[in-house]
Formats: sequence, C-alpha cells, structure tokens
Amino acid sequence: MKLVRTILTQNESGLAVVMGHASAHAVAEHGSERMSQAPPDFLSTHPKDETRIQDIKTYLPEAMKYYKK
Repeated sequence: MKLVRTILTQNESGLAVVMGHASAHAVAEHGSERMSQAPPDFLSTHPKDETRIQDIKTYLPEAMKYYKK
C-alpha cells in the first residue's frame, strides 16, 4: 500500500486522490468502527481482565514455590 501511495502522490492530482480517499474513510467513520473491536489477546498489549486473572491463578502456585525459598 505504501508503494501505491508513493506512486500516486508524485503530483498534485495523485495527492488529491489519496487525500480524498482518506477523507472518505474519515467521513464513513471506518476508524472508529475498527477501534470499537477489541483485538485478540495475543495481539493486545493489555490482555482482558479475565485472561490476566486466569493466568495469575495458573502460575501463582509455581511462583510461590520460589517466593518461599
């Protein structure tokens, strides 16, 4: 996609096409639609609370063995 933008923006007409396309997405609010969908846990830097709690419960007994040493 970056190559396409580079080719299109070599002159004012191409730049107008790219800007019009981006504006259409903004008006259609595609970005906010995507932002309202949570990414899967493996792509997220902040896992869901339920997943984080379950992981803590799973690994805590093993961690406590080292803590008590």
